[in-house]
This record gives sequence, C-alpha cells and structure tokens, in this order.
Amino acid sequence: DNGYVHEVDLNYAVANLEAENNDYCKYTDIFKLIEAEFGGVTVENGQVLIRGGKTSFSAGSSYALIIVDGQPSQSIEWIRPCFVRSVRILKGTEAAIYGSRGGNGVVVITTK
Repeated sequence: DNGYVHEVDLNYAVANLEAENNDYCKYTDIFKLIEAEFGGVTVENGQVLIRGGKTSFSAGSSYALIIVDGQPSQSIEWIRPCFVRSVRILKGTEAAIYGSRGGNGVVVITTK
C-alpha cells in the first residue's frame, strides 16, 4: 500500500506496551509512566485523556475508562510503576467491548 499504515494496524501497534523489556521502575508514578510511554495520552487531575478524547460534543466525562487487573477502577494513583506488567491503550473498535463506558478509550493495566 505504498508505505501507508491502515488505521486499524496503527491503533494496535501503538496501543500495546508489554513490560518484559521495559524498566517501569524509572518512573516516579503511574501517571508519568503512561504519559511518557504513550504519545497523545495526557493526565489531568488523576484522570487519563486519550488523544482527541475531550470534545465539546461529548456529554459527561471525557476521561478514559481504567481497568486494573480486569476490574474497573476509579483511581490508579496507588499503583507503583515497578509492579506494572503491561499497559494497553484501547481506542475505537478495541474499546467497544466496554460499551459506552469505553467511548473515550480504555486504559488496561495488568500488575505483577
């Protein structure tokens, strides 16, 4: 395709980050880890915003849904970076399995 990357492939490629070869202990908190490792992801008041997530058209919260070890979580500030096994950012069709709650993206964190 003349060097073009399809959006589906791109979303998958930038959304997965396994900790096997990464030293997450170098980060002082979970928010710095997320912001540093994922372009287009920012943190506001302890909540994660995924690229383009904040719009004037969205009703209610524009923050990403956070899932820690399979359970929805209101707060992740207690998670120490050294104990993180993997972080995944889900957008679009990947986030659809979470229904309307995943409309602004999903941050999936697996701990050790």
